[in-house]
Amino acid sequence: MAIAQKLLLFDIDGTLLFSEGAGRRTMTKLLIEIFGSDVESRPEDFAGSTDLEIMHTLLGRQGFDPQKYGTTIPEIIETYLDRLVVELEERPTIQVFDGVRTLLQNLESDERFALGLLTGNFERGAFIKLGAAGLDHHFGVGSYGSDHRDRNQLPPIALERATAHFQRDFTAGNSWIIGDTPKDIRCARAHGLRCMAVATGMYSADELRQHQPDALVDNFSDTNDIIHILAG
Repeated sequence: MAIAQKLLLFDIDGTLLFSEGAGRRTMTKLLIEIFGSDVESRPEDFAGSTDLEIMHTLLGRQGFDPQKYGTTIPEIIETYLDRLVVELEERPTIQVFDGVRTLLQNLESDERFALGLLTGNFERGAFIKLGAAGLDHHFGVGSYGSDHRDRNQLPPIALERATAHFQRDFTAGNSWIIGDTPKDIRCARAHGLRCMAVATGMYSADELRQHQPDALVDNFSDTNDIIHILAG
């Protein structure tokens, strides 16, 4: 059996799917419930940030004190994740981007590649969204926003886990990060991975090009071209 040569680490939101802000809505509702007032945030403020960073930032703006509010950050996170399940059941807004299902199927059946995740979502949150989209079965390993607050610290975690999971020595030199924001590109650069940027999120191709990704595509509709780039 051939051994996978390239590790492909996919971001989720804005890259594989669009949830119409389900996570942000859920988090905002919960924090309003805790603090009794809205917590100001804009989607562009946190594009590419980890959920842990977003949570700490929003709580910090309110001067969060666990003793005052009778709850801790881990408890808030678990409540958020429970509410996210309900939000997606009551308002099933997940949309998988064009070409994603075909691309993942082809990559998964191609022995040159191994698939993983590198996402700012909490691990459980990642699979809540992927499960709602019917994409969860493609991914058995990754690094998540619950592993570290700083996205740039996630690549070594993903490489170590993928090496153990696939029993192959994955390094920065044979791995790609695939995402839709400048933070995905900077994350790859921080550890010497290559990055494919895709303009399916809130950043245009021109905006992403300014950050000099190794590859840039408008979307995933041209499966053969994308596989050719990733294999090169």
